[in-house]
Amino acid sequence: MSDSAESSGGALGRQRIIRAAMELIERDGSDAVSMRRVAASLGVGTMSLYNHVPNKAAVLDGVAEFIMADMASPSAPTPPGRTRPARWPGRSGTPRCVTRAVCWW
Repeated sequence: MSDSAESSGGALGRQRIIRAAMELIERDGSDAVSMRRVAASLGVGTMSLYNHVPNKAAVLDGVAEFIMADMASPSAPTPPGRTRPARWPGRSGTPRCVTRAVCWW
């Protein structure tokens, strides 16, 4: 493992890449996500991402999976200043804002 990967929060992997993409989305919007920007935010080379994810679409799929899993969690906290619907129709849980760029209500 490189020094930059160690200093940036541990071993590089799919979950860490997805978290970095979500941080980019929160800060700069979904159009800002690129493999180059994700790699830069992690302090690694762009090509090293491809050892863990096949392409940008896979990263964005991972972000969507995280959001959907979070929506299905009935114990997810309600963001400050928001009211929570009793149930999200057709889902086991309730919706919540996962990122500023992806807010369901």
